[in-house]
Amino acid sequence: MEFSTLQLAAVLKIVRDIADLDDDSSDVEFGVIIEGFKHFGITDDAQILDLLKLSEQFSADDALSIASNMSDEQTRQLCAFAGAVICADGQITEVEEEFWNRFHSWLGYDMTLEQAVRLFNAADNGSSHKRINFNGGYYEGEVRQGLYNGKGRLVFSNGDVKEGNFVDGKLHGQGCYTWASGDKYVGNFVNGQLHGFGEYFYKNGDRYKGCWSEGQRDGFGIYTYANGVIELGEYRQNIRHGAAIQLSKSEAYVDQYSNGTRVKSVKYSGLDLDV
Repeated sequence: MEFSTLQLAAVLKIVRDIADLDDDSSDVEFGVIIEGFKHFGITDDAQILDLLKLSEQFSADDALSIASNMSDEQTRQLCAFAGAVICADGQITEVEEEFWNRFHSWLGYDMTLEQAVRLFNAADNGSSHKRINFNGGYYEGEVRQGLYNGKGRLVFSNGDVKEGNFVDGKLHGQGCYTWASGDKYVGNFVNGQLHGFGEYFYKNGDRYKGCWSEGQRDGFGIYTYANGVIELGEYRQNIRHGAAIQLSKSEAYVDQYSNGTRVKSVKYSGLDLDV
């Protein structure tokens, strides 16, 4: 990706204005700027210094005018550079997130700060184990081509946790999703959704073990209530459909459902079941 000197200096002007980087800024912040330029193949210290000086000569309007003429791909790459500069220490504070929102809205390109940092950190398209912080949460695990790929753990600011095998940023294959509310699912995922076979533990003590399709109970499953009652049968898009058997210690029901409505039920009493 080719960038003109004016484009790079213009974006640097915007980044420095947003992040309030001046001559008294820390060595760490300027170190990240230098690493950012190296990301674009600019390794000569004198050239970087020239770009820094040139950026100081632009007005904000001049810089935005130049930046607005960049291609989508140039904007995406420079957004990654900006994201890395703004969160130089690897942490994303609320202030830094505000800076980022202003930056990408000015350039007219919709990319989250998390995406920008991922893109910058994985610019070589290699695979490595990283910790990436975003919006009060973090991802820790394998990264490839700027996305979560491989084994990893994703912790959200609200307390939700996803862990397992990721493919292009989504759980795919065996994994676990623990909600801050207390619910938990352990099983198979496809493109981030509960799909295949898995077990869901509800906060109230209920649990379901069986088949899932696109996030819903679908197919045969066993639902165990917190009071010990067990229900075996078929689901269709998260509701009962077809035959079902409900068991407690002293009685059993053989039911027939149609789209969630019980249309037939036979009760067996006086039983002594070990459930």
